[in-house]
Amino acid sequence: MIPSIYDASVVDRVMDATFEDSVNYARRLAKEEGIFVGISAGGTFAAGLEVARKAKRGDVILAMLPDTGERYLSTILFEGISEGSDDEWLAQLEAGKA
Repeated sequence: MIPSIYDASVVDRVMDATFEDSVNYARRLAKEEGIFVGISAGGTFAAGLEVARKAKRGDVILAMLPDTGERYLSTILFEGISEGSDDEWLAQLEAGKA
């Protein structure tokens, strides 16, 4: 889908990210950075990292992540994550194990 407000003349480059990379980076953002985003934002982040790998020192890169992970709670993105994981983590903190 291409929205009617899309102006291709201002686009520098269009990049693709695999579904697998998109899911993996969304999970990493949640786990490592505390940023709760969806699959498309994971893809955006993957593309941003690819741009960063080729950037020169001092370049500024902006990757907008206008998505939330809330609507993905029952999808593959959070498959295998226990609903009680926060409770388990808090218990480990209280026991001095985390």
